[in-house]
Amino acid sequence: MASLRYPTDLDETKEEMLIIYIFESIFLVHMLLQFIKEYRLEDKNEVITQLLEIIINYIKTGFLIDLIPLLPFWLMKLPRQRQRLFLLLKMIRLVKGFTLFDVPKMMEVVKSGFQKNLHYIVENDEELANNREIDNNNIEEILIISYVLKIFKLIVVIMNITYLIGMIWMILCELIADFYMDIEDLTTYEDDDNDTFILTNSL
Repeated sequence: MASLRYPTDLDETKEEMLIIYIFESIFLVHMLLQFIKEYRLEDKNEVITQLLEIIINYIKTGFLIDLIPLLPFWLMKLPRQRQRLFLLLKMIRLVKGFTLFDVPKMMEVVKSGFQKNLHYIVENDEELANNREIDNNNIEEILIISYVLKIFKLIVVIMNITYLIGMIWMILCELIADFYMDIEDLTTYEDDDNDTFILTNSL
């Protein structure tokens, strides 16, 4: 719920607002860099460097995910500071975060490192390379690293799902609170013809 505790009064919270602007600037720069960053076609193992193709690919893939959280909806002025609910849009970035936290790709890097170490042993230490009592393939270490990464990702997913459910519940509570507050703000009066009118007090 930290994202909803950001104050919105610029006069009283200049330091907090500065931190927010710094983080948003980082994400903005990251988004702009994607328009010129080459990408790889995994099925063809081909690197695309043409600027127009890079721009079209980014717009089709991750542009909206990067753009929507950057839109400053939370700076609008709404009754009862409800604009802070727009900060929930920043949770869209979790989609990209889960994509980047790709355990199989991470394990490919880990296995590649162990393979390089094995090749070094074979080329430089014949006695160690032929030692059957030592697991030079590091199978056990690879399995442990794989399980640790999977468990860590599972914990992160569970925490974020729990957070999202809590945010949905909080929004429902605030909508109900708004409904009752709006009812309390309604007043009625009758004119000379006994017609009843409802007035809404300004928020």
